[in-house]
Amino acid sequence: MDAIAGARTAAVYSPAQRRVAIQQGVQRIVYHWSRHYVQRAAAESNAGFVDEAWAIYVGEEKSGKYPNSIAATAQSVEADFNRTGSIDQPLRRAMSQAQKAAVDKNAVGSAAAANEIYSRFHAIFYLGAARSLNEALKAARERNMENAKVAIAEGLAFYQSIQPQVAKADPAADQAVVIYYKSDPSRLSVALRDSTLAALNRTVSALLLKQSDLVTPANF
Repeated sequence: MDAIAGARTAAVYSPAQRRVAIQQGVQRIVYHWSRHYVQRAAAESNAGFVDEAWAIYVGEEKSGKYPNSIAATAQSVEADFNRTGSIDQPLRRAMSQAQKAAVDKNAVGSAAAANEIYSRFHAIFYLGAARSLNEALKAARERNMENAKVAIAEGLAFYQSIQPQVAKADPAADQAVVIYYKSDPSRLSVALRDSTLAALNRTVSALLLKQSDLVTPANF
């Protein structure tokens, strides 16, 4: 809402920053609705709620594809780190498992499938936030401060989807990430990028991520 209004926390945002903040903000709302139905499905053993979560996740079909969806974002961040097949397909499989567990009234299976879904959801936003750490720095070093600011706004918006889990697990890590994404681009450095990434990586377990999800400076 701040980005739409160009006020409060987005008062100094450029039009390009506002655009990515709005896009990512809408995506975060959609993500939370999909997650909401996963939670309800697991709690109530209701397969219909898994259908809802799936439909929200893949979005509207266009010529056999689903371009405007969280699934498309999952595929995009996979490609950014050459990790095709690590998020989107496992998430869909977990949703199928969640549906079967709900039909079978298998509470243990439902919980396991839900945790795998949460893991893959978190991986989407973790990778997006990690990539933006480097994109902001890269643009700043090229003296393209507008692009750096856009990357900062996008990174913060990605991060906000996993911020509750990070902040609960490690408040200092949360503070480090927020400070980076609220910094003046001229103050960004390789050392700051790497220390911020290291702080974020301290919360891998809380985010239910796999070791293969981890981003290190060597991945940039």
